[in-house]
Amino acid sequence: MRVIIVSSVQDVKRRGMMYLWVVVIIGMLVLAGGFVILSIHNGKSYAEDISLYDETYQPGRVVDHRDVMFIEEYLHHHPEVVQGIAETSWFFAHGSLGVNILDGMEALHKENPELYPLVVRVISPSVASKKPADVVPGTIYAVNRGNPDESAKRELFETFTEKGWGRQVTAVMNKLSYTDRSDIDAKLDWDENIRKANDVAEYYRYTMVKIQLANPELKVVSTTMPLTAREVPANFMRYAFNQELRRICGEMDTFLLDIADVESCFPDGTPNRDVHNPSGVMAEQLVELYSTDGGHMNSDGKRRLAKAWYAMAASITLND
Repeated sequence: MRVIIVSSVQDVKRRGMMYLWVVVIIGMLVLAGGFVILSIHNGKSYAEDISLYDETYQPGRVVDHRDVMFIEEYLHHHPEVVQGIAETSWFFAHGSLGVNILDGMEALHKENPELYPLVVRVISPSVASKKPADVVPGTIYAVNRGNPDESAKRELFETFTEKGWGRQVTAVMNKLSYTDRSDIDAKLDWDENIRKANDVAEYYRYTMVKIQLANPELKVVSTTMPLTAREVPANFMRYAFNQELRRICGEMDTFLLDIADVESCFPDGTPNRDVHNPSGVMAEQLVELYSTDGGHMNSDGKRRLAKAWYAMAASITLND
């Protein structure tokens, strides 16, 4: 049995209690195998026995925090899927959080290139705006297009794919930012807020569908909007966008990398949510354990999002 400890640095005074919990759990739990993940946050502890391998698990078109738990062992047991991933190629448009995700991809590849075969090649916006000369399997072509507003991100992504990337790679992803939809709902009309969030989700998905129709063989991957670790009002517009995008992708049965879900669940699967007024909705928030500044990822957060990417790559391989 192995024990993984994930503790919050926000409350140093509870470290002694954390060690006591470890002793108690080791002494009381008798496990045949697997992991015990102990998360301590907000003065509470959460423990869950996670099987090393679930034979029924298989990545689906929607990837979330559950895939992060199981994908590594899944790949160990399915070398044919790893080989399929190694034959894929990707075009990825992003901003600063995208750099974090790519750091995680490179870290996994460095540690175990046989299990995590994808390599990252950074390209400039000027290169991304031209037809690719040579696309190598097993490569992520990543362009940091900065952080313009949502409409500009959609337009740039459409331009990049039209220039030839949509016909040359296996899959494409256009990641939005946690700075998008940063409206504080208390300052705006409530119904108007929801309408705006839903409209943005519809526009985002419309662009992805347009790209898909122009490139029938291409795997077009949508992503939910990243979150922050700040108070609920700052995240609710992102939550509303994500819920609408989840609904759309579910109805259309399309690929969705649910970044927000991965970010907002503790290692044991416990969701990090807080009540939003006046709606009463339990809205998602970024788990601070994964972050350096309440928005960007630390090494643990980078690896989580990178594993989610591999789960999506496996799903694409299985659905090819």
